[in-house]
Amino acid sequence: MRILSKGAAGPVDDGEFIELVTVPLHESQLVIAELRKNGIDATALDSFNVVTSIASDGRILVRRRDLVAAQSIVVDRFSR
Repeated sequence: MRILSKGAAGPVDDGEFIELVTVPLHESQLVIAELRKNGIDATALDSFNVVTSIASDGRILVRRRDLVAAQSIVVDRFSR
């Protein structure tokens, strides 16, 4: 029995939101603002830490078609 199959990949939706990066919660809106300033549609989801019972991180999501440009912006702007 084969549980996993290579199979054919389904169609890719370029408008689908995918995760770009996870950052500390207090930085998430700064990253979102920078991406939007550069014309990239971005949003954030709070990541809840079940151990401490608080929201601790922000998961930054961008559209699949904007992923490469968004990665470049995040690296250039926030990796210093």
